[in-house]
Amino acid sequence: MVRVLVAGHSGLDKHRWINALNSYMGNRVGKVLTLDFDSMLSESMPYFLDSYLEKQRNKWYETVNQILSRIEKEQPDHVIISMHLTYFRHNTYWSLIDANALKEFKFDMILTLIDDAYSVWNRITSRESKERHGVYIRLRDVFVWRTVEIMMADMLATVLGVRNYVMAIKHPVETFYKIIFTKLPKAYLSHPISHVRGDGKAVGEINEFAKRLREIVVLFEPTTIDELIIERNWLSEHRAVINKEDRWPTDNDDSDYPIKLKEDEIIEVSSRNPVTKRSLIQDQIMRRDFRYIEQSDMVIAYRPRYGGTLSRGVFSEVTIAVNMGKPVYVYWPLEDGDIAENPFEYVHEYFDNVDELLSFLRRQVSANGS
Repeated sequence: MVRVLVAGHSGLDKHRWINALNSYMGNRVGKVLTLDFDSMLSESMPYFLDSYLEKQRNKWYETVNQILSRIEKEQPDHVIISMHLTYFRHNTYWSLIDANALKEFKFDMILTLIDDAYSVWNRITSRESKERHGVYIRLRDVFVWRTVEIMMADMLATVLGVRNYVMAIKHPVETFYKIIFTKLPKAYLSHPISHVRGDGKAVGEINEFAKRLREIVVLFEPTTIDELIIERNWLSEHRAVINKEDRWPTDNDDSDYPIKLKEDEIIEVSSRNPVTKRSLIQDQIMRRDFRYIEQSDMVIAYRPRYGGTLSRGVFSEVTIAVNMGKPVYVYWPLEDGDIAENPFEYVHEYFDNVDELLSFLRRQVSANGS
């Protein structure tokens, strides 16, 4: 039996994710009980978040016991429970989590879902315009809330003695299936982004490589979050609108484009820290990609010197991976220059043929019994 707690703050459209996962699972793994904890809360207690904290806490415990009873009665093969670990309203964060109560579920892992901040902001503000709860969330609040939710999931994982995997919800549904139900190794794909973004051929080539990699490993993909376009659009064009074509293309994006952000809120998340000289957006990109590396078994670097230009991002990620002791495999075709002139140290192996790299990875996975 596999039991998974799926964390993630509001505005992620987790209902769509749950439906997609249920559809993909089908009858592959037996009977799966998939429940959205917060839907159960709100259905049994409308205006749950507007009630007193004591009432919220009592309803939280009541719902926990209700789910435990249902598991005991239905005896499913697997259990997946989606739950907000934190709430945010009126500039206040709070949590109802009782780790001791959640120990009763015997979770095997926590999966914390994240999404592009502009997508989350748009869903929440659009919902508020219809439901009128008298709340407003700034773009910066979404970035901070994501950090708080991940922190809470990490703390809970420590108490429960399990691993917390952070994953963008725009990953393909089969990737979520594989991380939950298979023992395949986990890999982070490091590849140029900024300097190839406008090159349709390069983007298509990288996406095709990612597609082939997904057949071999559980793949963490950096472009499943693409938030630097907020800053880029503003600084280059003074543009506050996010269009779908601005974003690195992905097949799993249900965001309602175009998304019109507020100028003062863009400035707030794009302004440079006077010490680090980085923006909030840049800080989160760095921390998130390093997190993907940390939770991976290996790193695969695709054409770090694409078109003759060395990617600073790939260089940083490979350096971090090496320092973490992760195996790093680099695809460096002859057209990108002499491999002997690469800037990396202690990389496990280089390949100048993409098919040879993929064959090597298949052998590695097979040898490890995955």
